[in-house]
Amino acid sequence: MAYTSTRYLVIRDAVFDSLRADAALAADVRGWAKDPESFASLAATQFPAIAVLFPQEIGEQQARWASAGHDHTYEFEVMVSAETLDSGGAQDKSIAYMERAEDVLRANPTLGGMARSVQCRVSRRVSEKRQKTWRSTVALLVTVEKRV
Repeated sequence: MAYTSTRYLVIRDAVFDSLRADAALAADVRGWAKDPESFASLAATQFPAIAVLFPQEIGEQQARWASAGHDHTYEFEVMVSAETLDSGGAQDKSIAYMERAEDVLRANPTLGGMARSVQCRVSRRVSEKRQKTWRSTVALLVTVEKRV
């Protein structure tokens, strides 16, 4: 019998699906990914792009004991990238899409009843010169609390 993830992948998919279901993001975002390799290999025509990834230093943090259940904290990174001809434009676009992603997650803080809470904060921002364009990426650290 194969084991199926009941926490990490399910929660990651709920975050991903919430973002992808948003009409504003769906109208503009051309590239979507759930793993770093797919995100890194997106073509220039697939930007702006969003990925929901496990952070580099992944780990489940047991937060507190609460009655008969345990509260666990799960962390994910929502990576938002935009590409334009100038660095300022790429940065402005990536920040605007990151803000929208944050608004979507804050509007559904239980991920449809799956979690106790969802919290977001910007964890890093990177801009890089590509051949003829600039790519700006903002990482939004998403922390999800769930009773297990």
